[in-house]
Amino acid sequence: MDLIFIDEKGAKIQGGIKSHLIPVFYGQIQEDVVILSKFGVGENKDLYKVVVHDYKINFYRCTNVTPVRDWQGVEYGFNFRAYQDILQGEALKSLSVDVAGSVAWCGDLEFFGRPPKETKKITFDIQDLIFNEFISKTPAHEHVMVVIQHGKCKEWKGQFTVQSDKFATRMFLNEEIDEVNQLRRSLILKHGQGSGSTSQTILSSQTIFPLHKEFVTDGVKKHVDEISEIEKEMSCVVVATIKIVQEEYGWFYHACRKCFKKVISKSEYLQNVENVSDDILQMPATSLVCPKCSSECTSITTKFKVQVRVQDETGSVSFVMFDRDVQKILGLAASDIGERQLKANDTESFPHEISRLVDKKVAFKIDVSEFNLKNDYHVYTVQKNM
Repeated sequence: MDLIFIDEKGAKIQGGIKSHLIPVFYGQIQEDVVILSKFGVGENKDLYKVVVHDYKINFYRCTNVTPVRDWQGVEYGFNFRAYQDILQGEALKSLSVDVAGSVAWCGDLEFFGRPPKETKKITFDIQDLIFNEFISKTPAHEHVMVVIQHGKCKEWKGQFTVQSDKFATRMFLNEEIDEVNQLRRSLILKHGQGSGSTSQTILSSQTIFPLHKEFVTDGVKKHVDEISEIEKEMSCVVVATIKIVQEEYGWFYHACRKCFKKVISKSEYLQNVENVSDDILQMPATSLVCPKCSSECTSITTKFKVQVRVQDETGSVSFVMFDRDVQKILGLAASDIGERQLKANDTESFPHEISRLVDKKVAFKIDVSEFNLKNDYHVYTVQKNM
């Protein structure tokens, strides 16, 4: 059994389980987030390589597979190739290619051979959404978004095409995928300006894509000036442009590597928790505690927490964005910035990378909480953005 593993930063490596060990790991191996331990690493001499890596992971009988929750890393690890590279044959030597687009034409399903050696083939054309107006000219019900991962660039009948590879190719049709949503977002938000009725129409038009219900049918749409008039706890969707990063509120927090929740000092923990375990009481005063794990945190990571001022045609307001949403826009992790600052011996200045948030037009799903209402507090937490 062949597998592909991806880490939180998107790096990939192939893995393998020998046939006699497959029953040992049956049920443990699926498309999920896991921690592997007690495995081997050998040279990757497979005939059908999928990723560019000289080594591969080999499973032993003693290999441990432990599921992990609260994954904050890259989900699919797409590495999209430009259409021009493919059409000009520049991707022919690549082990695999990833492409995304909207289906412009689809042929019939063709059959070759006879059972049990029968094979099937279907040919379709996809259109690049970034460089043309195809999507605005096609009726909404006809849109089909496709992503091909680990395809193979080949020459067929004088044309360069993307075909399925022997084992690893997979295809997503109208899936909820962050990288693809960025393509959709660039088109949807492109028309999000103007009057209230226009904004409502454009947000509703997102139903042509399988976007999450939070942003579509179940989402309550609000303009900025309407948020302060909300009188009960609720979530709503606001389309606005980030105008300022409010640097005085910082840009990160230290998080537990196990659960990714904020860690606090022992003294702060003792002030806020009634039932404190003996283990925590006996910890040194300088220790950090994870409130969720209720234990000392000896392994921490850096996560984004950025306060921004956003604006639409009706006014401006402050939102707080957390790690996944900031990372989605910047394309890098908070730990990457932290490492750069350490190497440059510059941990005090505000990172220049975060200024890339400015002038981004985003659909925010925000939370109007009990705290906001009771304290007349007009800084709102972003649950998710698009």
